[in-house]
Amino acid sequence: MDTPRLRLVVAYDGGPFCGWQRQTEHGLVRPTIEGALLNALVSLHNGEKTAEDFDIQVAGRTDAGVHSLGQTCHVDGCALRDNVKYLDGLNHYLPPTI
Repeated sequence: MDTPRLRLVVAYDGGPFCGWQRQTEHGLVRPTIEGALLNALVSLHNGEKTAEDFDIQVAGRTDAGVHSLGQTCHVDGCALRDNVKYLDGLNHYLPPTI
């Protein structure tokens, strides 16, 4: 069975983030846009999935502090139901800066 693919257009204030891509420094996870999206996806799936169950591909990464009005990415591994309800749920778990 094919894995559902969800296209997202993401706007964010990059001030509190260390760029797009998940990263660690000295064993600590740094705040990133990708990390926030993965945390929201895991929460949306009520812990039935982990971050490793999702594959996020982005059109271009950003550096620390960079903002975006329309960063395009797609996510594989989503259990799509109703697209609008799914996106509303995802937005619920994202920080206000995204």
